[in-house]
Amino acid sequence: MIRTKIHGINISAIILSVLLTCVCIKYAQGTVVHSENQPDRNISLPSNPFMLASESALLQDTTVNYLLPIYLLRKHEQDYERPLWIQAYTQYLAKLTSEARCSKEAQHADMFQKTNEVALSYLVQTAKNERVVMLNESHFVGRHRILAEILLDSLYAYGFRYLGMEAVHENDTMLNKRGFAITSTGFYTREPMMANLVRSAIKKGYHVFGYDDRGQDRSRNQALNIQRKIFAEDSLLGKTFIFAGSGHINEENDQMAQHFFKLTGIDPLTIDQVLFVERTDRFLTILDTSTPIRKCDIFIANNICYNLWADQNDYEIYTISIPENIAEQAKDEALMFVISFFIADEYLKDHRATPVYNHLLKAGEQEISVRLPRGNEYSFIIRNRQGVIMLMRNLIL
Repeated sequence: MIRTKIHGINISAIILSVLLTCVCIKYAQGTVVHSENQPDRNISLPSNPFMLASESALLQDTTVNYLLPIYLLRKHEQDYERPLWIQAYTQYLAKLTSEARCSKEAQHADMFQKTNEVALSYLVQTAKNERVVMLNESHFVGRHRILAEILLDSLYAYGFRYLGMEAVHENDTMLNKRGFAITSTGFYTREPMMANLVRSAIKKGYHVFGYDDRGQDRSRNQALNIQRKIFAEDSLLGKTFIFAGSGHINEENDQMAQHFFKLTGIDPLTIDQVLFVERTDRFLTILDTSTPIRKCDIFIANNICYNLWADQNDYEIYTISIPENIAEQAKDEALMFVISFFIADEYLKDHRATPVYNHLLKAGEQEISVRLPRGNEYSFIIRNRQGVIMLMRNLIL
């Protein structure tokens, strides 16, 4: 059921989105890669860039190496077909750094119906009486996860108790008891903003579950998994918020949302934040467009970035000085060091915890400031490209 008639323009991001979903694999034989993670052995160049990155993405203690996959992808950019390389690179780059610039470009005022708090209010008021709400994301745009986190409180107030996430692996059976994501929780939950969403939901009182499927009939199996998690016999256990990958909330074209409706008789409210990109300093916009590519109830343009979110929530500012030897090395070569910020208690309980924030150290940086939620004690770790810990300390205001 379409609840909002959409009116506006499609932009070049749609073309990019299509490009990034192409699956083109180049088979390279006989080429040798030197792995900096295991410097004493050579490995054959994998057949696609995702395999190249994944082989270096985990350290021997199963913590995440955020730098080496990006380094290897850049080094071997010419060895792979462009569309698949871009897809791999953008997804791994999204994990590496939490910084995201807030655009300040101007747009015509008549492009927008509702903006900022008005837009958020519109989403909540539209969703409050629904039984199932589905919001999508682009897997390489971290701010999409921030919007999901923003909606948690309001949806909870209207009875939502389940959060289904495509990004969460079902085999992490201890997630809700533990309260935070670790390396094995999922590929995308290794990214700080996705992990922050998981943590916030569990703390608020949601039961977080995974529902993804990699089989041949993926979309239908996703819908079946959601039905299995939120139904007891013929009764819905609780109002449910679903956070899905891009096209899966399409109510047509054999996608998950369509299958869910057929299986349960529940017509989900579907909110798309992927199809359109907003290029203004506005926080959030409900779009009115006449030519949507997929069938969803609401289309929004999301210009939320980490700094805007930190402003809204009065995050604490922490400043750290970079040791001279590390700053000096960072001058000579890019992708040398990453600084990961952890909730101290989480890291003590499990060193595989996902950081709350990552910062790629840049040339010339001798001091950095980060903004983190109040109410926690934090630690930070500086690792080099090989994953070696160069410095570990507690953050002090």
